[in-house]
Amino acid sequence: MRSRVIIAIAISLAGAAVSTRSAHADATCTTLISNVRNQLIAHGGAYNFDLTFHRTDIDEVEYSRGAMSLYSTGYWAVYGGATYQLFRDRYNGNQPFSMNAADTITPYISTDGQLYIWYNTWGFSTQWDLSCTGSTLTKIIPNFGVVTLTFRNWFTIG
Repeated sequence: MRSRVIIAIAISLAGAAVSTRSAHADATCTTLISNVRNQLIAHGGAYNFDLTFHRTDIDEVEYSRGAMSLYSTGYWAVYGGATYQLFRDRYNGNQPFSMNAADTITPYISTDGQLYIWYNTWGFSTQWDLSCTGSTLTKIIPNFGVVTLTFRNWFTIG
């Protein structure tokens, strides 16, 4: 229990440090997010996505999978609802990942490629400006690691 509290504090502090950095949008994502949003406006449905973090500041790899839907026609274009982490490799020995206690996150993507994540389980957020190639948003974030979100297939709901 003590190690879980220590990890929660460390994650919270890391998140606070990252979220205080002001994001600057990257123009490489404008076309991708415009196409995704226009498809969702015209046809509804959602896009499956994969989200990974390969941390360089701590020994950790995370993987989440979810579905992105239209959030608004304003700046924050799409969001992922409450998405479960499917894998989290923490190398401290006392924090093995448990699918029965998976953390949840809610990701949002802006029209210009900013990724905002609310960590539901821990009560903090992060925000980064990403670059886009094809259907993938990614960036090496200094003092954090590599963040990658890939849009997969579009599907109808209902």
